[in-house]
Amino acid sequence: MATVGSPTRIFAAALSLVFGAQLGISISLPSLPTIARELDMTAHAAEMSISLYVIGISASLPLWGAASDRWGRRRVLAAALLLFAVASLAIAFAENPETFLCLRLVEGIGAGGCAISGRIVVRDNWQDAEFARRVAYLSLSYVVALGGGQFLGARMETLGLWRFEFALLSLLPLVAALALRGVPLAAGRPGGRLAEAFAAYPALLRMPAFLAPAMAGGLGYAALLSLQQAGPFLLVERFGEPATRVGDAGLAAALAYFAGSLVVGRLVVRTGQHAMLLAGSACVLAVGLAGVLPGLSGPGNALAFISLLAGISFAQAILFPPSFSLAANVPGDHGAQATAFAGFLQQTFAALAAAAVALLPNDGILVPATAAAGFGALALLLAARR
Repeated sequence: MATVGSPTRIFAAALSLVFGAQLGISISLPSLPTIARELDMTAHAAEMSISLYVIGISASLPLWGAASDRWGRRRVLAAALLLFAVASLAIAFAENPETFLCLRLVEGIGAGGCAISGRIVVRDNWQDAEFARRVAYLSLSYVVALGGGQFLGARMETLGLWRFEFALLSLLPLVAALALRGVPLAAGRPGGRLAEAFAAYPALLRMPAFLAPAMAGGLGYAALLSLQQAGPFLLVERFGEPATRVGDAGLAAALAYFAGSLVVGRLVVRTGQHAMLLAGSACVLAVGLAGVLPGLSGPGNALAFISLLAGISFAQAILFPPSFSLAANVPGDHGAQATAFAGFLQQTFAALAAAAVALLPNDGILVPATAAAGFGALALLLAARR
């Protein structure tokens, strides 16, 4: 039986934090067309709500990381949980597009503090290849949030309960707080200044050993995010599928991500992190190219899109853990800053790239598949640099 402070208890607490942040993306995906209609938004604006949430996560990561080193993990995490809960509850009462979109950004900021705190807790307790293995298993929370969130959201969408989805999100910080009871978390650095913690970020940008793997992981995430935000509109409005099909797509993606996570967990210690980084990047490229072929002959269909989404999910599950671990474990005493800044670069690039893809004319799977192939090619070039 796990005791307070045991590796099992610590890792379970980290899982709960990452799960909540990821659920904020997936649970509302099936409801995007309905949200667009009820709040009088365009489809592009509704898709942008996902990008804004991810931008909120990513843009806040350097601040959360620096603050965590300065004031300690527990106090910073409490602030992040509170912000996430309040913003999620407020979204449930949003009556216009401007309020909805602004609150999604704020909600993302709170989610950023939760997600990075979970990874910092893991970084505090495990290093190197074992850290990569733990990050792969940490992705299991992403699997549950991706598949379970979309499945649950699709069922709630059929009942017209999209506002309840956000009310449900507001309760997750309470669950996380209960999971963290008694878990030892690193204290801050008394007397240190926040500006001193920020000083590590420019130095990290000048380190190829940090920048190349971090950006490779961000490119893979951009491919996945582009497909996630386009999925509801392609499946429901372009291919004429019911909203529950979005949930089915989420389950397929979750199973594929789960399979990729198991591959990394079993092989990364034996083959090395760089080999897994190359393999994941090559998979993103190959799956993207495979999706381009049917897209050239027409808009595609639901099966082609779901297959593309599942393939990219599998590839990103292989690519992300080594990319994040290699960046977070660069030589030097960078503490939480390297962990936070790696997440910042990956998610900021992914959000901006996915937002750009969302603005392109999109009548089928060709645009997201081409974007995925391009992102995969760039990731492979970066991964090839040692």
